[in-house]
Amino acid sequence: MSYSEDIVISKLSGINETQEAVVNISQWLMFHRRHAKRSVKTWAQVLADVPAYRKLALIYLANEVLQQAKMRGREEFLLAFPSIIVDALDNAYRQCTTEVQVKIKRVVEVWRTRDILPPTVLADIDSRLDDADKKKPRQANTATGSSNSTGAGTRRLGFGLGLPPELSKLATANTAITTRATAYTAALKSATSSYDATFDADALPAPPEYAAQIGKLLEELTTATTAANELASARREYINQLEALVKVHTAALEASQTEMAELEKKHDYAQRMLTDVQEMLGGKKSDGDEDNTAIDFDPGSASGASAMETFVSDPVYMPMEDTPESTPSPPQPPPPRLSGAVSDTAAEAPTAPTSSSGFEGLDPAVAQFLSSIGREHAASAT
Repeated sequence: MSYSEDIVISKLSGINETQEAVVNISQWLMFHRRHAKRSVKTWAQVLADVPAYRKLALIYLANEVLQQAKMRGREEFLLAFPSIIVDALDNAYRQCTTEVQVKIKRVVEVWRTRDILPPTVLADIDSRLDDADKKKPRQANTATGSSNSTGAGTRRLGFGLGLPPELSKLATANTAITTRATAYTAALKSATSSYDATFDADALPAPPEYAAQIGKLLEELTTATTAANELASARREYINQLEALVKVHTAALEASQTEMAELEKKHDYAQRMLTDVQEMLGGKKSDGDEDNTAIDFDPGSASGASAMETFVSDPVYMPMEDTPESTPSPPQPPPPRLSGAVSDTAAEAPTAPTSSSGFEGLDPAVAQFLSSIGREHAASAT
């Protein structure tokens, strides 16, 4: 299996945190341990470039390589890592979340416990990580999504960790496409360059060398093909996530439209009921006004009975036969005659009752009877 920097970049860029992936790449690097310095340098470069969620996998890879080298007595990687691992871990640590930082410190503690790296290197790593802890802003809590002011600003810019599950899956799929696209581009470039160098050369090398060159080309073409398949798989996964997201929101939209139609029906019914009640209240007020100007004498109703009782008990409306007899006033003496002022005809004329005769309020027949008695009495006295 041939070795090139592009192949290393391709393998490291596509790594994940599974044990199988870490062990496979570790074995490949151990096989090419004579290129340890180049591999470690490339590892540091990829560690700085990949997204934060892939940095832990690369640190796990370095741990696996170092432990395998320590166990097998292969010093190539044990000598290559100390010169670059302090800066590499410091840079990665500052870009990771608190949860990932805790895992990085556990790896460093394993190195200390198993005496993987020199104590001076471990002391430098501890110093760098402690300094990063002191200077870094408080980060968002991955469990609750809470944070300080800087975390809130991060969420407003769209880099927070509080995405809905469906968007988180979509973001992960998109990141996978970006990573695999980078690996595929590097593998394609390497394979294309080797192909041109193999078949477009002006002079062919010796058959054994030519066969080895073609074998190397086949490996690079295989690597490029694998990277292309992984990229295609990542794109299919992204499309699946998009389709799932569309289905979720389509179903939610249909449910919302059904609820909206039901709400409109309830609104229309409530509006009709309000109109009916208002019309009822308006009609009742009009009927009340009419009741105030008329008396209901319907004996079958409570209001009619009450009105009848008021009518009968009122003295003004009592029948005449129920009125007690009035005692007639004694006859009034005739008025004195004025000598020479009134003629005999005028003196003999009957005196008509006036408004001051004292008969006010009596029945007209009674008043007339009493008035006639008064005239007779006056006539007999003269």
